[in-house]
Amino acid sequence: MRRLRVAFFSTGDELVSIGKELKAGEVYDSNRYTLHGMLARLGVEITDLGVVRDDPAALEAALRRAAQADAIITTGGVSVGEADFIRALLAKLGEVLFWKIAMRPGRPMAFGRIGNAWLFGLPGNPVDNIRKVPGRTEYQRGVLFKDGTEWKVRTTGQQGSGVLRSMAEANCFIVLEHERGAVKAGEQVQVQLMEAVA
Repeated sequence: MRRLRVAFFSTGDELVSIGKELKAGEVYDSNRYTLHGMLARLGVEITDLGVVRDDPAALEAALRRAAQADAIITTGGVSVGEADFIRALLAKLGEVLFWKIAMRPGRPMAFGRIGNAWLFGLPGNPVDNIRKVPGRTEYQRGVLFKDGTEWKVRTTGQQGSGVLRSMAEANCFIVLEHERGAVKAGEQVQVQLMEAVA
């Protein structure tokens, strides 16, 4: 049986490869490196298409090439900004099955199909500030640990947009349900493990 084939790329004129000096208005392309590491751990066949600029023709060409895979993952370009083209291109080349979900982080997410490839259009910011209000599900990055005979979980600290440390240190998500508001210390919460915890 062959391995799952996953093609992915980042979108944005502001993105710069790690190791290069940033100019005004630029940010490092941290999402692509994070995705590459996660996909490598899953053992899938990876096609890294790099950074694609905010140009409809370039994005369309990248999506057509990526559609040779079983799954496509993009980061950025799925919201409603002037340079957000992924949703419109997905509708042109295939079909949009849904766009936007009541979850944080991840609300501006496109999901659909181009040919036989499933597309997951993720937002450019992998993490957001946690301001939980009832009405959407949120996933806060946390560390699950055993304290004596009791399991406890704590957040990984500051979780603002672009703070990859909070994601790198996490071994679980703290699941804050759709109807739930703020959570006080000591309250029971659900967690979703990222990997086995000893």
